[in-house]
Amino acid sequence: MVEKSTLTRKIDARLRSMRGRIESLSLYAERYGASVNGSAAAGRDLDALHYERLDTLDRLDSAQEWFLAGDMNDEQAERHRRNLLLLAEQVPVIRQLGLKMPNRALVASHEGSAAPGS
Repeated sequence: MVEKSTLTRKIDARLRSMRGRIESLSLYAERYGASVNGSAAAGRDLDALHYERLDTLDRLDSAQEWFLAGDMNDEQAERHRRNLLLLAEQVPVIRQLGLKMPNRALVASHEGSAAPGS
């Protein structure tokens, strides 16, 4: 029982942080706009964003594994699906910022995703 509660809390925290990170991409695009390509002014912030993006992709993969394994409750599974939809909407922004693209299967998985066992 304790293990399940810990995993539930971890999944909740991961889903919240993923939403925030995905939503923040638009703010970076607004801030740096067309200056992204080669601008010295954007340098450090964008370098940090690239590293954060790699961490975000790892975290998204973990969330997807929990989803596919049936470790998420219904509410968590719905939040995960919403995160994937938001991620798919952000693909143009990800390209604009020159960030690593998410796994194509991960982005596409929202289209036919149903909670495991349903």
